[in-house]
Amino acid sequence: MLEAYCSRLFMGYHDNQPFNDNMLRPCPVLDNPGRFTDIVEKNGARSTDYQNLETAKEFLDKCEEVAANWTPAAERLWMASKGTACTGCHGCR
Repeated sequence: MLEAYCSRLFMGYHDNQPFNDNMLRPCPVLDNPGRFTDIVEKNGARSTDYQNLETAKEFLDKCEEVAANWTPAAERLWMASKGTACTGCHGCR
């Protein structure tokens, strides 16, 4: 396990954290499109699933809609948790 954790791929993952300042968007796949692709491509990683060969980009393209749908809600909730969400109705306070 230690050898795997010290691999270029895992160290690339480690070195790029946090992927976002919003802790409700920690995932480099679903929450931060493109971040995982960059790590994979930079480190030459490739799929070992021989029944469904796809590049990291092809995999991540399937996740874009989920990321786009979650981002506004995550941003709103993160700002609300910091007390800077809105200045409108004050219904949350």
